[in-house]
Amino acid sequence: MPWDYKPWGCGSGSKGSCNNGWIQFEICEDSLVDGTYFYKVYQEACELTAYLCKLYNINPLGNVLFNGTTVPTILCHQDSYQLGLGTNHSDVYHWFNKYGKTMDNVRKDVANLLGININTNSPINDNVSVMMLKRGMKDNPQINLLQEKLIELGYNVGPKGADGNFGQATELAIKTFQ
Repeated sequence: MPWDYKPWGCGSGSKGSCNNGWIQFEICEDSLVDGTYFYKVYQEACELTAYLCKLYNINPLGNVLFNGTTVPTILCHQDSYQLGLGTNHSDVYHWFNKYGKTMDNVRKDVANLLGININTNSPINDNVSVMMLKRGMKDNPQINLLQEKLIELGYNVGPKGADGNFGQATELAIKTFQ
């Protein structure tokens, strides 16, 4: 699925749904016993979340007001539920609790990846540009970066690999990832 599509991730709660305008954070699980695997997928999920924050100019430490509720720009199912904006689902805390992580760790780790000073919530540098990536775009370094991340995660972006061209294989890799 392209980045500008919204999957129905957290359901709906008594105050509405967090499915519009936020990053719903999830990571692929094993049997919940392999710490090495956990830390690897945690890091990859933070890197991808940082990429999306940069792409859509989302402050990972930010909040928005929705239906009278302050909502973090990055949250998980449990956060959505506790805010009345999603169904009751414990993901990711059933795994995070085993390895000492919280969604606050995620937001801070994503901010660090983006070069945001977590004490001042401001960029360390201002060299951030935002661009919507779409199928058919060619020779684009942002698409190349996206493809490299997808390849690192084990997805096939086509026979030429990370070539900066957003074609059918890259689109399929994104949809499969999502």
